[in-house]
Amino acid sequence: MSMSLVLQKFIGLNQKKRDDRSLCKKIAMKVKYIGKKDTMAFKRDKIYEVMSIERHWYRIMTELDEDYVFPPNLFEIVEDD
Repeated sequence: MSMSLVLQKFIGLNQKKRDDRSLCKKIAMKVKYIGKKDTMAFKRDKIYEVMSIERHWYRIMTELDEDYVFPPNLFEIVEDD
């Protein structure tokens, strides 16, 4: 595969990601991590603020100071505006 084709695919994927983000819903909601144990990203029973909901997953700032989307079954809603 040529480098230009790889680059075109990469640009296309990034554009698709930007387009997908337009499907997200900005919200004000707090959730508690209810996973079985602490992880590098989350501390058990700690409250986190949901930045947005994207395709039914929660975008949350982790303990690593990076935001990612996570499935809602890892959390319990504690405050929903």
